[in-house]
Amino acid sequence: WVETAAAAEAWAYSVVVGLTPMAPANTTDCLEVVKTLSAGKMAAIAATRRLARVWARTFGILEEQGSQAAAKLTWMPAHGSSATIGVATKSNGHTISGLDWRANRLVDALAKAAAAFDRVLPWIAQKVWESGQLAEHAAASLGVVTHAANMHNVQAQRPEGTSVTRTFQDSRPPPRAEPRRMCTEDPEALLETALGPLAAASARGAKRKASTQECGGRPTVAQRRAASTATQIQDRVDAEQVAKWLEARVLQPRSGASAGDRMQAIRERLCDKRF
Repeated sequence: WVETAAAAEAWAYSVVVGLTPMAPANTTDCLEVVKTLSAGKMAAIAATRRLARVWARTFGILEEQGSQAAAKLTWMPAHGSSATIGVATKSNGHTISGLDWRANRLVDALAKAAAAFDRVLPWIAQKVWESGQLAEHAAASLGVVTHAANMHNVQAQRPEGTSVTRTFQDSRPPPRAEPRRMCTEDPEALLETALGPLAAASARGAKRKASTQECGGRPTVAQRRAASTATQIQDRVDAEQVAKWLEARVLQPRSGASAGDRMQAIRERLCDKRF
């Protein structure tokens, strides 16, 4: 779970504290370690801190010496050249000595050597870098093409002979929805025109019955009577439609043998096969 440089620095300071009986005088190049130790135990082990586990161990070792350890911990700027010796200043106001600079370089070398065991292989790092370059080139190409498609300038001639530059875009606006047409006619009249008076009355009765059932309440006497009347009207309409359909069909009597004669012939054939 020690995955960052700050976590490695905090763990290293915890190891140093565990090896000494008293709060040690130490120098670090991680400013976050100095700030966390100075803020105190409660701030360091808060639930929002990612390194609360390390600092809980550190303050458990220091016990009541947290303020003394913060006073003895010094920060120094790191990763500088030898020109910073005697020029760069540490947090206590003193300049960096040659010993400080050399010790910091040795510690960095040890950290790199330890991290080399888990370091990504060079060919994998190269592949990731090449993939990034390819993605950047694809994004740049897409940007150039998109800009050219939406900023296409064309020289056109006006009727009077002058030239004008027009910019065209390779895109179309979304289709506009047609406005809804409001029906101004009476829906009851439209229903009677489409279905006829009897079917319209039946449809209105069925609609009232369905609305009553949806409400979940018990229908009244008037509602039941209206539903019964609508059912009778629907039955009458159905009967009239069936009668009209029968009248429109030309039914002719079937020619040939009757069903009884055919059944008798089948029985005779079965008897002949059996005997």
